[in-house]
Amino acid sequence: MPCQPDLAGTARLRIVALAAGLSFLCSSLLEYALPLYFPAAGLPDSAWERWGTRSIFAWMCGPAIAAVVASRIGERRAWASGLLFYVLLPGILYAIPLAGPWSLYVLDLAALWYGSVAALIWIGGISLAQIVPHRRKSLSNASTMTAVALGAAVAPQIGRLLIGTGAKAAGAGAADFHDLLIFYAGVAAIASVMVLLWGQRGAYGRDPVPPGAASGDSLTAGIPSLLRSKRFAATVLSLGLLTGPVFQATNVYRAYRAAEPHIGLIVGSADHGFSLLQSAGYVGQLLGGLLIGLLAGRQANRVTGALILAAFTVCQLLTGIAPNAWVLILSAGLFEMVRQLIRWSQTGFISELVPEERRAPAISLTVMLSGLGGWLFMVLSRAIQTPDTPGFSSTLPFLIASVSGVLGVVLLLVTHRVISRQ
Repeated sequence: MPCQPDLAGTARLRIVALAAGLSFLCSSLLEYALPLYFPAAGLPDSAWERWGTRSIFAWMCGPAIAAVVASRIGERRAWASGLLFYVLLPGILYAIPLAGPWSLYVLDLAALWYGSVAALIWIGGISLAQIVPHRRKSLSNASTMTAVALGAAVAPQIGRLLIGTGAKAAGAGAADFHDLLIFYAGVAAIASVMVLLWGQRGAYGRDPVPPGAASGDSLTAGIPSLLRSKRFAATVLSLGLLTGPVFQATNVYRAYRAAEPHIGLIVGSADHGFSLLQSAGYVGQLLGGLLIGLLAGRQANRVTGALILAAFTVCQLLTGIAPNAWVLILSAGLFEMVRQLIRWSQTGFISELVPEERRAPAISLTVMLSGLGGWLFMVLSRAIQTPDTPGFSSTLPFLIASVSGVLGVVLLLVTHRVISRQ
């Protein structure tokens, strides 16, 4: 049955949502498993922090490259390619404990691969979700983010079931995680095929170009032309560069908070409640995905963005100062709920501020700046201390990131006031 004329070339929302859920099931499996896997593989305490530093580095160039790739081969193929590249990652991770003195360099390779591929998946997937008629923008953003949260929410419990019995104790070995890595590769392969064959209303092998789609030439010129607008530049600095440290502090150091003796959710390489912490966060993402439906497509202003960023900053600070496991779990749920709104701010909200033909460069620029901000934060944090440092404080990174978040809120409010006066 032929599709409606205004749907020709647009995303199939059910496939996009399902594939987004599977994509984040994969990434969330890693977020759950790697803080446990690295100690089991005999790596130092700072291995998870090193992973965060290397993977976020890839986000500085990854989004721009991903946007160019998406403009050349289409968002659908870019997303499918990224998922296919995911399939190779378990092999690199499997090699870490086998590499002996080269283990940390293999870890670096895995982290760089993961960060680059994740950027391709995120830019391709979220851009494809925007290729819908305006009347379906709210539905597309809300359903995609909700599916992301559902996929992520079940990941820790699936991961806990898949790891071997040795991982239930502090003396787990790397072999206890092999089933999980195989499952990860299988899910990524299935999602890749799903997106490639059915992700868009067009024949296999030739994507119709929807109205407003960016060409390679317009993309190349798109980012400099966007930055000529001081208002837009201030907005992406706030929601991109200054938001990156808030993301990264929680991405990396929440696992170290969970391993604090007075928290006790991670003991060595054993899960003593870490899966509950992760699941609470992903349930928060589900609620945040539902809230996006109230904002997407409604032309939210920069005050809305400032309020979201303020809540984001406060929730990550609560993570850093949580006095016990239950407060940490509560803060994870609240933070991840607001994270979904920040993700929408960096994609759907940003795309509403620019013409359709500038959608891909605007999104890629914002995400790229977020990666840059996160990487600069990691460089600063590691220069001050690392988890291998005697007296390491897992709270300090959250305090540093809070300063960046507050600056972003102020810049958004100032920009809004200037626009209102004009």
